[in-house]
Amino acid sequence: MGIVNSSMLTQLFPPKPAFTEKSIPDLQGKVYIVTGSNTGVGKELARLLYSRNGRVYIAARSEAKALSAIEDIERSAPRSKGALRFLRLDLADLATIKATVEEFTGRESRLHVLFNNAGVMYAGADRTAQGHEMHLGVNVLGTFLLTKLLTPTLAATARAEQEEEEEEEGEEERGTAGAAVRVVWVASQAAEMFAARSVGMPMDDPDCSATERAPLDRYGLSKVGNWAHAAEYAKRVGRREGIVSVALNPGNLASELYREQRGLFRLLARMITYPCVNGAYTELFAGLSPEVTMGRTGGLDWVIPFGRIQPIRKDLMDAIKSEAEGGTDGNAKFWDWTEEQVRPDLLYQHFTLPQRKFQTPETVMSHMNVTRFGSSAFRRARATSRSTQGSRRRLGGNFRRSAASGTRTIADAARCKTPDAVQRANPADEVQIGGARLAITASQTRIPPSLRSLSDSPLQFKSEPTPTITRASLTTLTFVHSYECPPIQPLLKAENLDRGHAQTARTMKRKRISFATQLACLALVALTLYFSRRQLAQLPRPSLLSGNSNETPAGSNNGALSQGSLEAYVKAIMEPGDKELPRMECPQLSISRYNHLKPSVPIRDPEIPYFFALDLRDCLNILPRLIGSVVEVIRFLGPERCALSIVEGHSPDGTGEVLQALKTELDILPTTYYFQSTDIDPTHGDRIAKLATLRNMALQPMLLHPKSFSADTTVVFINDVAICPEDILELLHQRRHLDADMTCAFDWTYVGRDPTFYDVWVARGMNGDSFFEVPADGSWDSAWNLFWNDPEAQSRYSSHRPFQAFSCWNGAAAFTAAPIVEKKVAFRGPREGECGQGEPQLFCKDLWFNGYGRIAVVPAVSLGYSDATGKQIKDAKGYTSQWVGQDGQVDDTIEWQHEPPERIKCMPAWENQHWQLWNETLR
Repeated sequence: MGIVNSSMLTQLFPPKPAFTEKSIPDLQGKVYIVTGSNTGVGKELARLLYSRNGRVYIAARSEAKALSAIEDIERSAPRSKGALRFLRLDLADLATIKATVEEFTGRESRLHVLFNNAGVMYAGADRTAQGHEMHLGVNVLGTFLLTKLLTPTLAATARAEQEEEEEEEGEEERGTAGAAVRVVWVASQAAEMFAARSVGMPMDDPDCSATERAPLDRYGLSKVGNWAHAAEYAKRVGRREGIVSVALNPGNLASELYREQRGLFRLLARMITYPCVNGAYTELFAGLSPEVTMGRTGGLDWVIPFGRIQPIRKDLMDAIKSEAEGGTDGNAKFWDWTEEQVRPDLLYQHFTLPQRKFQTPETVMSHMNVTRFGSSAFRRARATSRSTQGSRRRLGGNFRRSAASGTRTIADAARCKTPDAVQRANPADEVQIGGARLAITASQTRIPPSLRSLSDSPLQFKSEPTPTITRASLTTLTFVHSYECPPIQPLLKAENLDRGHAQTARTMKRKRISFATQLACLALVALTLYFSRRQLAQLPRPSLLSGNSNETPAGSNNGALSQGSLEAYVKAIMEPGDKELPRMECPQLSISRYNHLKPSVPIRDPEIPYFFALDLRDCLNILPRLIGSVVEVIRFLGPERCALSIVEGHSPDGTGEVLQALKTELDILPTTYYFQSTDIDPTHGDRIAKLATLRNMALQPMLLHPKSFSADTTVVFINDVAICPEDILELLHQRRHLDADMTCAFDWTYVGRDPTFYDVWVARGMNGDSFFEVPADGSWDSAWNLFWNDPEAQSRYSSHRPFQAFSCWNGAAAFTAAPIVEKKVAFRGPREGECGQGEPQLFCKDLWFNGYGRIAVVPAVSLGYSDATGKQIKDAKGYTSQWVGQDGQVDDTIEWQHEPPERIKCMPAWENQHWQLWNETLR
């Protein structure tokens, strides 16, 4: 690791962004490429550019994800006059980048800013298609080649902008107008941390082909490479062509970049991360701000979070200077090395051949895998010929990628039969492909420069007769050359392999350095956190609440779950597609229906608009579905815009352990997570009062953090039910669409063969009666006859339309936080002389009394209290999406009654039913 710069504190804890969407001019007619913009920071940046009428190319590997991102962005800015286009880009395969550039230049003649945003922070050992270390290959080489191939378009745009501005304003100094044309290189604070003193990029082994480095080392070096390229591009190209080249540190962001991280590094990273939009503001500043000029960038200065210009580490200026200028020429050397790696003749090869010795006679089979040639389709070749000696040789194909390493390989085995065959087996055999000759030998690892694409010409050997080739549409091409050889012990050769004992000491040294590097990073973070403790104290971060004296540390359930089981539950909750644990299946979300619940523009307001609350005990099996759906909704709405509060009642089944373990995962989203464990047991003593206390505990964070929550916050309170993401979003949607104070689902159970409405003890209609009649003997035989005495409610229920009610809960409810944060309403038990009903009904009663009487039931949302029951209910009553948002269907409205029913049926017990004034004890 390099030198620690004194500016790191201000980069870790920067001030608020000043250059935001409000600073963006009209971008109509401007063209931008944002790599890696189907998610995270890149997606936020693309949205900002599009919102101001820019034409933005979403450059990404996955077309499906890119199109989904485009749909999201378009909905966020419906009035934009800009355009969003998908541009296929795979930085891990250099051979494909030329086709990407050709596709772009076939559509556009100008490019105003290239945002080199894409990057990986990868913990694995895979290599790119050309065999380069993954961080270097994607973050550095792929980005460099893309920029190089787009430079003619950037230069032409700079000249055109210069000419247009000179025509309008007269002669100006060259480069002023060209400052509108830029290349933005997204580096990282790691560029300063890992850069070698006065050199920048260490050149002993940048591709990690002969040494082993930790993932953090490899990532850090790739960011050094980004800065070096930005500085050298400015020196070699920028000043000549009028293109501003600027590197930046986007900041510590809670982005997809951390998806491969594990352990302590991931935990520490989460402590100092910010929303992705802040990183987008940094890139926006680098790409559009008038403060960023050719004179203030070029490597000497770079952009730091969240939109400030600052000098790079002082000693790195030597890397920018040539040796004649008293510098080290470090950047120039790395640039030249990079140019060598992206030579056209090297883009379509790189094979790894393990060294093997064959002790017994075997048949030698050399499988040569050939990567994509330009933008041509892969093909399969199979040909047969006879050599002049009469031995049969076969060339065939079954192209494959090594699953273990992710690189193309040559697989070899040997079996020998005749002593004289070796002379015939080691000729300079060559094949002819589209005019290019290719030698096929056991040690072949390179493809000649002329080999670019497969043409219609036949495959040829030097020997006669010439075989023919048949083509099929496959994704790869393999040559298999078989021949016979004597019982010898050949040593097959290859590039970039283990070089034996001579490197053992060096490898061990590298491992020690890597370990020391990680320790130094951890020490740096620890020191940073210590010296910035006052700043940290002011940051709104997830917290664990300390409750009353009855509470004990969360998750103290004596280890009910093994570590493997605990990890399985956490994984099932955090990954919707996980199949290891059973859960009720849910349909895919209708993004278009619920997209309005997300902000149309970035919101930096500290207030959190969605607060999810749950009281849970002994419900381990339902957690993957229940909490998994909540997490999926949080991701959809925006993690930084949500808070999750869970109160757990010391569950012996391990529920508390799972909920406690979730904190580490939820922080990375990042969402605010409050978790408490309590000894309060509602099964003993005053049940209603204790249940009310538990519900208030779940709402407690809103009162403890008044700056984070307001009257505009919506609370989603959910019981231990099997609920789908669309169920939660429908309650939120209907609350907003109906302008309701509260919306409730419809919960069901099975008393007999058919589904039975469950929450009959709490729910009351606008006629004051229960949803179905329960006689004094407690029989539920009339449960099928819902709303028997309320025709309006019965009609709307039968057609799955929302209807008004006096009180409801029904497994899940979404309600305004206004009376909570204003301390007008809280959950409570019955007062003396008041009907002994459940705390949700009393809560609704208090809502009415304080002017929040727009309470609606949403019958399209049907819930059950286990995965199995939930599945039965969904099959019988239908999933939410079956009843809402259909083509041509218009969401219903409610003509609200502003006065509650005069009297409400009181049922403290089935045998004790009577009518009572609705506002008893409140008058």
